Amino acid sequence: LPYKIRSPKIFHAHNLSLVIEADEKLIHYEKLKNIVSKKLQDTTVTIHFRTRFVKSDMHAYDLVVNATYAKLNDLVEEIDQSEYQYELCEKILVKPPKSLRGISAVILDGPFCCIDVFNQTNTSLLGNVVHAIHDTEISKKRMRSQDFLDAYFRSDVLSMSKFDDFIKVGKIFFTDFEKCEYLGS
Repeated sequence: LPYKIRSPKIFHAHNLSLVIEADEKLIHYEKLKNIVSKKLQDTTVTIHFRTRFVKSDMHAYDLVVNATYAKLNDLVEEIDQSEYQYELCEKILVKPPKSLRGISAVILDGPFCCIDVFNQTNTSLLGNVVHAIHDTEISKKRMRSQDFLDAYFRSDVLSMSKFDDFIKVGKIFFTDFEKCEYLGS
């Protein structure tokens, strides 16, 4: 990507080696969904929502694209299944301070953090390489983290959130980061 070296005031420059601005785009998921839906309407593709597709259904089709993400091995013969590392990660929705509103920035080369505009709103999503991970598992099937999720949704979500850890790391690099207002995980 083309880039420019910058030194914006949103960063604590003394804690960074280099700041670059790149012409990289974010995906607006609702717009993408609408574009894909529109394009599919003009084809002979039949879409089935809320329909479970299992391995035995595969013989009925000439071509199957397996885009099942965490359920990838569900459509593959046991002998062809691979182990994957699954991580249950927290993304935190915040109302950022005005200085960080509309900003997407990633701190690279270490266990650091990011802030991304959320669907062209005045909210942002926070990520963190270390603190976002609540559970890790290597297996052929999806994670067994249902117990964690059940407890999470029965609890006060903020009490299980690692929001304070996200802020502690973020404020090392971003000015006003501690002014992010927690909206949910």
